Amino acid sequence: MLRLAIDFGTSVTKIYKIGSGIVLAEPTCVTVQKETGEIRAFGSEAKRLLGKTAELTDVCFPVYEGEIVDERCASALLEYFLRKVVRRAFSVEALFCVPCACSVASREKYCRVARAAGLSRVSFAETPYLAVLGQDVPLSESNPVFAVDMGAGKTSCAAFSLDGVIAGLTMNVGGNNMDVHIIDHVAETSVSSADIAFPVRIYVDKVIEYAELVLKKLPAEVSAVMCKNGIYLAGGVTQIAGFADYVSERLQMEAHVGGDAQMAIVLGGGRAIGNGALLRRIELR
Repeated sequence: MLRLAIDFGTSVTKIYKIGSGIVLAEPTCVTVQKETGEIRAFGSEAKRLLGKTAELTDVCFPVYEGEIVDERCASALLEYFLRKVVRRAFSVEALFCVPCACSVASREKYCRVARAAGLSRVSFAETPYLAVLGQDVPLSESNPVFAVDMGAGKTSCAAFSLDGVIAGLTMNVGGNNMDVHIIDHVAETSVSSADIAFPVRIYVDKVIEYAELVLKKLPAEVSAVMCKNGIYLAGGVTQIAGFADYVSERLQMEAHVGGDAQMAIVLGGGRAIGNGALLRRIELR
């Protein structure tokens, strides 16, 4: 049986295959003909058509703010991605990377989409766990970790150990919000990189506010460990120049960003799906 880790993201879908590493990273979008509902293009090809399609064709993003919002398009897109990385003859087990505290209803959507795409078995793990695994941070019962995963549509923030999440939450704030605000902020204006600090900081401050709420929920002894070990950051947004330093200054703790923060989640998923004992400890039941 082949084993995959799938980060079915709002902006980009990434797939890790045991034995091969990351085998796919493509936009999570399709093009749909309005009159017939026929799906014409997938992934990178569909993204290239954004803003260039005729009136009768829509570009559809089936995942929004970490939630599957169009199961038909999501199933077709996932099946397309799987055909690119897996031979049809193989049975496939997949681990889906999902936001912290992902609801049962949301996981049921993933299950329906996975079955329609031809997956034989699925499991789920929350992104904060996978973010630290993807950065080779050791997890144990006695060493709590604090992590923030800031994706395009959602941000998950949690303090946890191998025994489970101590405190955590997910918020509808991500890189897409920043993109829209930056576009509005710089319209018709000549800008430097420093000029985007204001529209970005608004959303970073919101994430920090929620991170502080999580920290306040922790027992004093756990909070002390968090402050000593620092915070682990993942997601493409965290690679913005000065991001880690700003978070470190605001939270008064060291901020760690891995060498490939954008791929940390799916790398962690690959590590988990390849280790049955570890997966049983962190998967959502």
